[in-house]
Amino acid sequence: RELQQAVRSSSVEELRTDIEELQKVKTDLDRTQKHLDQEMQNLNAHTTARTQMDMLKKDEAEKEEQIRKIKSRHGDDLVSLLGHFPNKRELEDWIYSKSKEINSTRDRLGKLNKDLASSE
Repeated sequence: RELQQAVRSSSVEELRTDIEELQKVKTDLDRTQKHLDQEMQNLNAHTTARTQMDMLKKDEAEKEEQIRKIKSRHGDDLVSLLGHFPNKRELEDWIYSKSKEINSTRDRLGKLNKDLASSE
């Protein structure tokens, strides 16, 4: 009996040891899987960002080509009207100054309308 009980208890101890080792392996594998899942999410995010960036670059190139075509088509007209062909910065400055001029004119018109209404 004691021999059988010793065999059983050693067998139970071996099983417990095996179970503990397998649980450790499972924990390690779960940790590794979680890490790999995070890496996959990062890769997917990077891929999506790169795809969007490529699309935006393509759109930008197409628009620059359209601008180049328009410039070549209307360049002579602009040179005859403005005396030279303005660059982007000059156009932005001109648009800004005209916007300020329009706003100032609107303010003066509003003030004149207010003065006119108060004098009536």
